[in-house]
Parts: sequence; C-alpha cells; structure tokens
Amino acid sequence: MDEFCQGLDDMTAGLARAIHDGVIQGDKAVTMSFGAYNNAKGALRYREKNVIKYALTDTVRGLSFHSMVMYSSDETLRFARARLTGVRLKKACFTITAPEAFDLPGFRDFIGCNARQNFQPVIERYARRARRKTSAAQ
Repeated sequence: MDEFCQGLDDMTAGLARAIHDGVIQGDKAVTMSFGAYNNAKGALRYREKNVIKYALTDTVRGLSFHSMVMYSSDETLRFARARLTGVRLKKACFTITAPEAFDLPGFRDFIGCNARQNFQPVIERYARRARRKTSAAQ
C-alpha cells in the first residue's frame, strides 16, 4: 500500500487508502498485491483464486478502479451507475474525477454488491485460457 501511495498528494493517498480498506473489508475472498496492471506499472491488484478481481491504478486523470465483476455482471454495473458519484464510469472501470464528490459509503456498498456476485465463471474462463496457452506452447 505504501509503495502505491508514494508520489501521490495527501488527498489522493488518503482516498487510495480508504478504497483499499473498503475492498479488503468488503470482499474477504481477495488478497492484495502490488504490481503491473494493463499499462500501469504500479497498481494495487486484488485477486481471488489467482485471478485479478479488482485493481486500483493512478492515471493522469485520477485514481481508476477496475472491476472484473462489474465487467461480467450487468447488475453490478447498474449498481455502480446508480450509486457512485464523482466518477467517470466505463464498462469495467471508473475514474474518480471529483475526489471530493466520491461517495465512500456508496463505494463500500458497491464492493459488497461485487462480493455477492458469483465470480467462479470468470475464474474458470481464465483457467481454461491458461490451459489452452500451456497446451499450445507444448
């Protein structure tokens, strides 16, 4: 967590810590690691059964939160559209464009909504993909 917050201003670092706490407390199935995610060299990656479920990145536009659950679940996407404020929402992620307007209790509820979804089909899809890559390489 500290490595991710290095170089962030105090407000952004505080928001990142609050988001991290919301994920860890709201979804007990995930473990956190620090590393690359998409084009971001330094990201907080939250995995369930070795599949990235969420990621938090710092972009030029602000903090971005990625959710594979939101990508695979229309219910979670609808929940995000209805409850998250201060964000620019896409299919699989949102960028916090107005940190002062970001609703942390709404985010915690969003994580709860994510945690209640069945993530197993996504895990299985990535496992099949990994098996295909392994067999193709042999």
